[in-house]
Amino acid sequence: MSKLEDLSINDSAIKRIVHQHIETHIAPEINLQNRTIKLIPFVINVVKYRDIKELPDGTFSDPYIWVGYTMKVKSQHIRGSVDDITKSISIPINDYIIEDRNEKIKSLGVSLGDKVRENINEYLEFNSDELFPINSLVRIFGGAVRDSISDNEIHDIDIILGSGSLDYLENVLTENGYKYMESLTPKDLSSIYHDIRVINEPHSWVKGDKIVQLIRPAAGYLEEKNPKIKESIYKKSFTDLIRNVDISCCGVSYDGEKVYENFEGAVSHCKNGIFIVNKTAKMYSDKRIIHRTTKLSSRGWVEVKPSVATNRDLKIDEILNENILDYVPEYKDNLYYSESLDIDCDDDFYI
Repeated sequence: MSKLEDLSINDSAIKRIVHQHIETHIAPEINLQNRTIKLIPFVINVVKYRDIKELPDGTFSDPYIWVGYTMKVKSQHIRGSVDDITKSISIPINDYIIEDRNEKIKSLGVSLGDKVRENINEYLEFNSDELFPINSLVRIFGGAVRDSISDNEIHDIDIILGSGSLDYLENVLTENGYKYMESLTPKDLSSIYHDIRVINEPHSWVKGDKIVQLIRPAAGYLEEKNPKIKESIYKKSFTDLIRNVDISCCGVSYDGEKVYENFEGAVSHCKNGIFIVNKTAKMYSDKRIIHRTTKLSSRGWVEVKPSVATNRDLKIDEILNENILDYVPEYKDNLYYSESLDIDCDDDFYI
């Protein structure tokens, strides 16, 4: 048995290391040449183990893993064209072992985030960690997270992302056998996204009976010129959008590590199979809500009215439940009732 086989190379760990290397050492130089690039899609071509060897000076090298990869970079000169740039990286064995250990700890399913991750991995049929690049705005939100918490079958996966993550995620889906379906959304539902205004029509990707939808916040022009302030406003608007769910139990999201409760009581609503309609939400539409509530009700979910009794019972349920669920509350300051989403954002501002 070879050394490479002894290590049982974890593809996901290798990809995470390569991604971090590209974002830290390669992307800054490329971004100076072409500012429309933030995240760089790449494909692993070859992975080889290199054992200890004696160097000319009489010393010995540490073992490492040699990885060849190809980046897909938008052409600086031809609009819509992509250049393939092939590079390699030598990964010290100790760095690989640490990343591999982190991957294995995640797979143990010791937190709510791990539970969601396991269910999403099973649905996608590949490691969902690939969907969450470093330093990016990417969240799986709504139904897939809701159904994972409630131990129900996932029917599709919605991913909300900053514009600069789109090329990267589409490359990941392509590499894992998904195909872009331009006309998947029915016309009547497609028109609803124009009513909502705060989100663009999804980019739908399909593999067999699996559906992944990539959703970007709708954006216009942002007057702010300071890049740091501009980025801060964009990030705030991104988070604010997730808070603006029209159905309470859909107010949950996952960033590859943690689960977030974006509507107060959403996790308890998921556990108890109930939901409240939030008519004040930015993502609410009279046309859309009928379709969404009917679909939920057909799956056994029960609509309830927001009341003191309902909230009291859910709080008691949380106290009595021995299975403590760890998640991050992200609904403070009632931001899902705010007007901050009216801020226009430059769609060419990639993050």
